[in-house]
Amino acid sequence: MRTPLRLARLLIVYRLRSLWNAFWRVPRRRSPRVAWLMMLVAPVAYVSLFASAFVAARGVAGAREQAALLAVVCGAIVLSSGLTKMASSEAVIAGSGENEFLLTRPLALATLVVARSLAGAVTDFFDALFLLPVLLAASLAWRLGGAGIALAAVISVLAQVAVSAAAQAGQIAVVRFVRPPGRRAVWAALGLLAALAMAAVWVLGTQVVRVPAAVVGGLAGWADLCMWSPSGPLAAPLAALAAGDGAGAAFGLAVLVAGVGLVLGLAFLFARWAARDGWEHAGAPWAEAAASTSARGRAGPLTPFGKEILMLARDRSRLFALAVAPAVFVGIQIFGSAGWNWIAASPRHAAVLAFSLAAYLATYGPLGHMTSERRAFWLLCTSPFPLGRLMASKALFWAQVVGGMAALAYAGVLLLAPLPVDAASLGLGLVVVVGAATVACLAVAVGCGAADLSDDRRPAVGVGTVWMFMVTAGLFNAALLGDGQVRVRALLLFGLCVGLHWMTGIEQVALAYDPDSAARKRVLPGDGATLAILLYLGQQSTRFALGTATSADVHLGSAIWSAILLAAAGWALWRCPSFAARRGWLPSMIVAVVAGAAGASALSLRLPATPVDRQVVSLALGVLAEEVIFRGFVQRSLAERWLRHGTRGQVGALFISTVVALLAGARSLSPSALLVAATGAVIWAATGRLGAAVVARLLLEFLP
Repeated sequence: MRTPLRLARLLIVYRLRSLWNAFWRVPRRRSPRVAWLMMLVAPVAYVSLFASAFVAARGVAGAREQAALLAVVCGAIVLSSGLTKMASSEAVIAGSGENEFLLTRPLALATLVVARSLAGAVTDFFDALFLLPVLLAASLAWRLGGAGIALAAVISVLAQVAVSAAAQAGQIAVVRFVRPPGRRAVWAALGLLAALAMAAVWVLGTQVVRVPAAVVGGLAGWADLCMWSPSGPLAAPLAALAAGDGAGAAFGLAVLVAGVGLVLGLAFLFARWAARDGWEHAGAPWAEAAASTSARGRAGPLTPFGKEILMLARDRSRLFALAVAPAVFVGIQIFGSAGWNWIAASPRHAAVLAFSLAAYLATYGPLGHMTSERRAFWLLCTSPFPLGRLMASKALFWAQVVGGMAALAYAGVLLLAPLPVDAASLGLGLVVVVGAATVACLAVAVGCGAADLSDDRRPAVGVGTVWMFMVTAGLFNAALLGDGQVRVRALLLFGLCVGLHWMTGIEQVALAYDPDSAARKRVLPGDGATLAILLYLGQQSTRFALGTATSADVHLGSAIWSAILLAAAGWALWRCPSFAARRGWLPSMIVAVVAGAAGASALSLRLPATPVDRQVVSLALGVLAEEVIFRGFVQRSLAERWLRHGTRGQVGALFISTVVALLAGARSLSPSALLVAATGAVIWAATGRLGAAVVARLLLEFLP
């Protein structure tokens, strides 16, 4: 095992260094660091939610049923992770820097499988972000202390090793037994299974968090079977430690180690058998297309809509995902008992389902459109038509597809539930369709802005962009569950932000082949648009989720959300210094203080006569986050973009940033809110300093 261990050490160093360089050393047009920050915050929330669920289950079930619940959840996560890894085909597909490097070394395939499995225990962060929080939550709920936390970490590492080995063996089996023309269909089928497993994990996790007593009660007669299943060893050591049986915990851990060793050994033997007559490396997916997908003769020229349809028809994996992923989502969420009861409760819930389908479809379809264009995008760049016109045709096509899917889903739920069909429900359906079409256009714009075609070893659209788009689009559900004013403001905000993203995307997509453009540090209008949506709809989601909680808890939730966005936005601004002209600090502060005091006197704003508490903290953090986003991102990016237009450009930036601030930041649409939104914009335009705008806004809010 000396050679696999040395190779594993080399892979660990290489992957961690590549991650470090990509994160800190290589600036990107759409940096995934904000998404990484949210992904690091999410596991903490998972630990808290699942710990509460396990505590609730402990009050209504015995130790055996609690262990079975942990085994079921961990087994579902491991199965989903394994299928996702197998469907990615990253271990056998050419093109990545790691694979190209390893192809030049005299390494045995079996040795590489073992080394990659061991290295994955350290470098596969995504698996650890899902499995480890559940194990930690169980150890905290069962009060196992430091020993339980250490045991949970060891179990997570062992599970990652086994999953990686099994996934690599599955990928090798596909390449070994399936001929190249049929591999794309197999990868698509594996992707479908992975999506199905991920949806099952989502539904199971939602049920465990929402109704843990009902879930653990359903396992009463199946506890022994769950513990004897392949996922039982994942929960057995922690269950034994919770029962005070240290020897049993050691024995359970030994059984798990033996099982992982067996999986690793079988993967090693299978890889050695598959390569005994030599190993033919698999080609890139686009090179394995069947000959039947070649273009046939046509009677006339191809229209932009026809081009999109032909691209979908040729890309079987993408077409399969687009056709099946919504069906999988509907099948699990609707026809599951708990899911259907919630969806059929009101038209608002049906609207949430329909828009969620549209958001998933937009993620699989228009967001990744540059991936399909990768091999032929240079043809669009050299065409006599402007890129904006071509991308507008693409956005119109996907708006019809995604909006039509949302309309069909909403109408289907109304008829199957059945729910009342009146003016209110029809109006809500119109909001769903318009929101779905808007999100489709947003996906096209974000895909254009994030596209990087300068290096074939990188995906055209990174994982961070996908995560950020899903969060941004998913928050529109808060508007569907809110009142009429929230819906109107959300639609207007989404429409305005689509325009800002479109402005950014068309500029950036023209530089998709330029490797130097990624190194230019600047704030873009699309970044401010995304942060504005996250700010407004995130606050609405917090109020909706904590609607039955106390006012202090609502203010605390709003403060936490504002602090997260403030940290991410402030850090991004610090890395992108402004090149616009600015006035000195003293004149800027004098202007800010005078304007803030005058505005406060005119508005006569006063806080309730209460001591400094969570309300004041929430308001202060909200003010800081709003000014940093509206002035530091939206207004500054537009002002720098239109600097050559002189005063006209600065007035345009001031007007757009004021409208965004009024839609995303104002508590209510009123003349006072307009004055507050315009004051910060005017101060920034006059001084060019974000600090001056923040001081003026704080005086407006807090000065008696």
